[in-house]
Amino acid sequence: MKGTKRAVITLAALLVFAIAGLIGVSYAYWSRLTAERENTVIIGEGTEVVVEVTAEPPVGKKLVPAGNDIGTDDVDHVELIYRVRLSQETKEDLILSVTASDVRIGENTQNAELVNIEITHPAHVNEGDVETRVKVTLLEPSDEQQYEAVRNKVITFKLTFSATVPEEG
Repeated sequence: MKGTKRAVITLAALLVFAIAGLIGVSYAYWSRLTAERENTVIIGEGTEVVVEVTAEPPVGKKLVPAGNDIGTDDVDHVELIYRVRLSQETKEDLILSVTASDVRIGENTQNAELVNIEITHPAHVNEGDVETRVKVTLLEPSDEQQYEAVRNKVITFKLTFSATVPEEG
């Protein structure tokens, strides 16, 4: 009887530790996913932060050229939102600059001119977060060959965020 009671207590203790471990691992995984989705960029005065971006449509959807008929599985743009903040508050507002570069369709810069990247952000940043929106659209390919070269390919690019002191004058 003592052996059975001891085995039950040992099994219960192991079960509690296993559940606690599973909760810890699940939280760490969930936390990592949440951090990736927040898209917060922290920059310092006079520095640049370069972010590698993948413009992916929602799961199960395809990005089609703007102006085309959109089916139930199609989208004509991908919108990304970044919250930008300074690493520390400054005496005066800094000029915020956000630029896109190194646009690729697939692994290739050929046909990158078909990707239109529209960036909207406030002119200045200081205390608190400011929102930067990046809208990615695909322009109409000129022919069937160009269409096949870009169809269902991943669009990637770099965003460069910087904050500079306004020039006096």
